[in-house]
Amino acid sequence: MSYIYTSYNTTTRMTGLTGLDVDGLVYQLMRVERLKVDAVSRNRQLLVWKQEQYREIISALQSFTNEFFNTLKPATDMRSASVYNAFAVKYDGQDTNPYFSVSAVSGAKAGNYIIKNIVTAKTARILGSEAAGHLTGKPLGTLEINSDKGNNVFAVEFNGVKKTIVLNDGLTDINALRADLQNKLDDAFGTGKISVDTSEDGTRLIFRTDKTNTLTFSNTTNNGYSDIFNRDLSSGITLTGLNNKFKVTLGSETKVIELPTNEYASAGDLKAVLEVILDDEQLGFGENSINVKVENNKITLESSEPNAKVSISAAENNGLEAIGLDSDNNTGKINLNANIYDIRDRFAVPLAIDDENTEISFEINGQTFTFDAKTTSLSQLMAAVNSNTAAGVRMSYDSLNDIFILETKETGATARIMATDSSGGLLASLGLVTTEEIRGRDASITYIDPTITDEDDQPVEHVITRSTNSFSINGIAFTLQKDFAGEVELSVSSDPSKAVELIKGFVEKYNELLDKINTRLSEKREYDYEPLTDAQKEAMTEKDIELWEEKAKSGLLSGDSLLRSIVAGLRNAVIASVEGAGLTLADIGIKSNSWVDRGKLYVDEEKLKQALAANPNLVIDLFTKQSSVPYNSAVSNAAARQQRFNESGIIYRIYDVIQDNIRTTTINGHRGALLEKAGMTGDRSLYSNTLYQQIAAYDKKIAELNEELFIKENQYYIQFAQLERLINEMNYQSAWLAQQFMR
Repeated sequence: MSYIYTSYNTTTRMTGLTGLDVDGLVYQLMRVERLKVDAVSRNRQLLVWKQEQYREIISALQSFTNEFFNTLKPATDMRSASVYNAFAVKYDGQDTNPYFSVSAVSGAKAGNYIIKNIVTAKTARILGSEAAGHLTGKPLGTLEINSDKGNNVFAVEFNGVKKTIVLNDGLTDINALRADLQNKLDDAFGTGKISVDTSEDGTRLIFRTDKTNTLTFSNTTNNGYSDIFNRDLSSGITLTGLNNKFKVTLGSETKVIELPTNEYASAGDLKAVLEVILDDEQLGFGENSINVKVENNKITLESSEPNAKVSISAAENNGLEAIGLDSDNNTGKINLNANIYDIRDRFAVPLAIDDENTEISFEINGQTFTFDAKTTSLSQLMAAVNSNTAAGVRMSYDSLNDIFILETKETGATARIMATDSSGGLLASLGLVTTEEIRGRDASITYIDPTITDEDDQPVEHVITRSTNSFSINGIAFTLQKDFAGEVELSVSSDPSKAVELIKGFVEKYNELLDKINTRLSEKREYDYEPLTDAQKEAMTEKDIELWEEKAKSGLLSGDSLLRSIVAGLRNAVIASVEGAGLTLADIGIKSNSWVDRGKLYVDEEKLKQALAANPNLVIDLFTKQSSVPYNSAVSNAAARQQRFNESGIIYRIYDVIQDNIRTTTINGHRGALLEKAGMTGDRSLYSNTLYQQIAAYDKKIAELNEELFIKENQYYIQFAQLERLINEMNYQSAWLAQQFMR
C-alpha cells in the first residue's frame, strides 16, 4: 500500500558507539504507531476498489446505451418504431432505388404494387444573380509602388495555393500597374486564371476569375520584428519598406511603429530614432512611458512603470492598400460580416445607398424588413429574415456560385414567395425581386394495386397528391427522392425475422447487464482478506498478491442500495403493464421463468413472430410508446415520474432507469446517481463525486499521520542519543575510578 509511512528506513543517522541497535529498537517502537496509518490506508484502498467496481457497472450501462439507444445507429435504436418493422420491401427486385423509399407499418398489406409518374414536392425558390461577380478595388490616387514603402509585395491564394507577388519598383501609372499585376499573376497561377482590368473611369483595378474558383488577397508580414529585435546590431542594419515595421503593445494599447527607411550604423543610432517615435504624443503611449535599451548591441523595450508590460510582435506590409484592396474587400465574394453600407459598391449591381443614413427596406410575403445599412451586416439581415415565421422563408448565400437564395421553409403548391424592394435596392442587387408570386410544387405519384380493379377488371390508377415528400398510403410510408416518369414495381412481404433477431439480441444483452449487477450484489464479503500493506506484498509472489486481492475485493458492493435500485427499476420496467398498449411482454412471448433467474427474460421466438405479423402496431406501442411528460420534468417530481412511467413503453422505461444513473447532463444540480457516487473518466464527475471526496479525505489523514510518525520517530532517536550520551559519560567515569584505584 503506497501510503504507509517508511521514513524510518530512508533517513541516515549516526547512532553512537554503545553497541545498541538503535535503528532496530526504533523500528520496533514505531510498529505500533504505524498500525494507525495501515488502518487508514486499508480503508482508502477499499474505497478505491469500490469506485472501480462502480465504474465497471457504469461502463456496462454505457455500452448497453450505445448499442440500443443511439440515434447514430438507427438499425439498432430500440426507441425507433422502424426497427420493429415486420415487412420486407423490394424495388424491381432490388433493396433500394433512387426515386423513393418506403417502410411498411401497421395496416400494410403484403403484395405487389406499381408506382409511377413520381413528382417530388418543391419549395418556392428564387436563385439570385451573381452578388459580387468580381473583386473591385477602391479608387487609386497618386501611385508610387516602391519597396522602400513596403507596398510592392502581397500574397495571393488561388484555389488553396498561396504565392507571394512582388511588383516592379517605380510604378506610377494604373495601366502600368495593371499590366505588371497581370504578368505576375499569370506567372504564378497560369495564363487566363485571373484577369486584371481597370474600371471605366480608370481609377480602380478589377480582378476576375471563374465563380467556382477561390481567390484571396492578403498582406505579407513585415520583417521589422525579426530583423530589429533580439539580434546583434554591431554591424548596423539597413531598413527598407519590408523590414521597418512592428507592433508594440503597452497594457491594452497596440500601435504599429514604422521606422524611417535608412542605413543605421549601430544599435545606438536606431535607439535614438526609436525613442523619438515612441515619445511622440500623437502615438498615444505618452512621453517616457517606454524605455529603449541597448545591451550587447541588442535593442529591447521596457515599460517605465514596474507593473506594466511591453510586448512586441510582427506587423504587416501595406501591399493591398497600393492596389486598392483591404482585409474587408479581398476575396471577390460578398463579405457577410461587414456593414452593408461599407460594401455598398462591391456588389455586381451597386446598392442605391446615397449616404450612411439610408435604410435598407424590403417586403417578403407581406412582412416588412427595415435595417440600418451602417450598423447591419448581411449575416444579421439574413438571420432576421429567417427567424420571421410569418414570412415563412429562408435566405442563404451560396459562396461557391456567389448567389443569394430565397426559398420557403415548406414544400407544396401553397408555398409562395413575393419579394419587393422599398429602399436601398438590396433585393434587386441580389436578383431576388419578384414581379409575380413564385409558388412551390406538390408531390404526386400514380399508385396501382393490381387487386383493385374497375368494372372492366382493369387495375385502378390512383393519383396521390401531397404537399410534402413524406406521406403514407394504406400503411406504406413513402419518402420521395427524385422525379421519375417511368414505373417501379414495389413488393411488400411479411418478414418479422429481422425484428425478432434484434429483440432477441436486446434481451440477451439485457440479461447480461442484469447478471453483471446481480453478481456484484450477491458476492460474499471475505472479511478475513484485507488490503495488503507494501511490507506484506514484499513477502509474497505476484500470483499470491493477485489471488489475495481477488478475495479482498469480493463483496464490496454486496447488497448495495444503488445497484439494488437499478435492478428493481429494470425488472419493474418490463413487468408493469404499459398504459394503453393493449399487450404485455408475456403476450408476445417474452417472460421471466422463475425468481431464481433474478429477472432474466426468455424469448418464445415463434410467439414473437406471430405477434409482430398480427399486431405490429401494438408491439411497437408496447416497446416505444412515448409519454407526454418529458424526462427532465420527471426527474425530481414524483407524480410526473409515475405518470411518465405508466405512459412509457418498455424501452423508454429501461432508458430512463439507465439515464437516472449515468446521465452526464446536470438536472437540478445533479448528474446520474452512479456518476454522483463514483464519477466517470472523460467527464467532470471524475473529480466531483462522493467516493473521490472520501478518498481525498483519507489521503489528507494519511499525510497528517505520516507527519506525526516522522516527529515521533525523531523523538525516539533523540531519546536514544541522550541515552547513549549518558552511558558514554558513565563509562568515562567508571574508567576514571578504575584508574584511581590502580594507583
